[in-house]
Amino acid sequence: MRGPATRQRRPLRILVAPSGFKEGLDVSDVATAIARGVRRAIPDCEIAVVPIFDGGEGFTRALVG
Repeated sequence: MRGPATRQRRPLRILVAPSGFKEGLDVSDVATAIARGVRRAIPDCEIAVVPIFDGGEGFTRALVG
């Protein structure tokens, strides 16, 4: 019989998907900084970093990168 003590816990999964900070910050840098903060707070989590681009500033840079 399996009890709560024998179950393996799955890590918390977090999606970081900012859409941009206008001309102030690059969305990829923002996504990375948010993920870094989450990692500090929850070291065992799984983080997916997916910056969202709407065709504005930085879109071409993101395609090339």
